[in-house]
Amino acid sequence: MTNINKNFLDSITENDLPASNKNINQDKKNRISSRKETFSEQANTVLTKQLLVDPARCRMWSGHNRRYELLNEHRCQDLIEGFRSQGRQEIPAIVRKITDDDYDYEVICGARRHWTATYMRKKWPDFKFLIEPRQLTDEEAFRLSDIENRDRDDICDYERAIDYKKALHEYYNDRQVEMVKNLECDAAWLSRLLKLADLPQPIIDAYRDVTEITVEHYKKLARFLTDPAAKKRIITQAERLKTKELKPALLVNELVKAGNGSVKNTVKTIAIQIEGGKKVIHWSKKGGGYALTIAKNCSRDEIKEAIEKFLKIVD
Repeated sequence: MTNINKNFLDSITENDLPASNKNINQDKKNRISSRKETFSEQANTVLTKQLLVDPARCRMWSGHNRRYELLNEHRCQDLIEGFRSQGRQEIPAIVRKITDDDYDYEVICGARRHWTATYMRKKWPDFKFLIEPRQLTDEEAFRLSDIENRDRDDICDYERAIDYKKALHEYYNDRQVEMVKNLECDAAWLSRLLKLADLPQPIIDAYRDVTEITVEHYKKLARFLTDPAAKKRIITQAERLKTKELKPALLVNELVKAGNGSVKNTVKTIAIQIEGGKKVIHWSKKGGGYALTIAKNCSRDEIKEAIEKFLKIVD
């Protein structure tokens, strides 16, 4: 392995991981380190030249495991501060050369670095994006991206689930056993992630942001999603809650209630007023018809007037 590749791979563990992840247990560190060593030794061709380029000449690889549109100052704050203090980008993004009129490279690893370099150029137009071109197959690119991002907290479970679901089909012929072997991951963990990617869209839409969707939420909802009646109740409740902006824990709790059939249906009741503002009739939809309630102390003429208004509404 060339020194420059070894330095890059070492940097993934030591320099490019969030502080909260540097305390992972030694066995986990050894496993990830072993994967990096194996991957580098098996790579067919590695171009070790590093370049400084305009980030506008680089696009994201279609198989990249981040949703680039979710990146912002908050999610890239650590890199912004690092780039400012160092005056440059220290760790290169891994890219592939492409033939395109608008772009020269596609980014395999380093979406946040690309976003941050683009951000820095708004204030410092001469700021450059540090890249390291590689020759990689799509499957190799996926594994390298997975190595870098597997234990990062700033990629949400749902982003990872969508990425893995796509990779399972495109690189592993929908064979989970083969994917587990190549990624050296826990089979049960991978299975839960892949199922998370299949959450019904109304449930996804009920969250304030997809970054809040976790595997733990799926585990709480899973037993209901295999029961058609319970699944329908959950989806109906998710559609009701879509505009409520509930916190994730509260949202999941409400969906679990729906799955258990313990949600009370809220019936909308409408009042009909006659001239003078008196409310004579309250009505609501019930089954295939209507339910009417007449207020006390109403004359026949008042009831007749209210019913005529009701008939005009439902006609």
